[in-house]
Amino acid sequence: MRSMISREEKRDIEVARKYKLRLLTMKLAVFRLFDEGYSPTEVRYILRDFEVPGYHRTFSNTIRRYYSLWKKAQAPKAPGK
Repeated sequence: MRSMISREEKRDIEVARKYKLRLLTMKLAVFRLFDEGYSPTEVRYILRDFEVPGYHRTFSNTIRRYYSLWKKAQAPKAPGK
């Protein structure tokens, strides 16, 4: 019998729990790609279909901001926090 949850869905759930994100959001997709080792430039290319025509700078800034948040989440936590 086939599993009801695909590997992709399981991975999305893991990343959502890890970073406390909502499922089915662009932020989750971006964080997942960063976790898989993609650079911000590669993420922008992969997710280019999400970009609204005429808003390239806004889209790029969003990816850059998400990268900053993702990097901050990678920093080791201080004891007791």
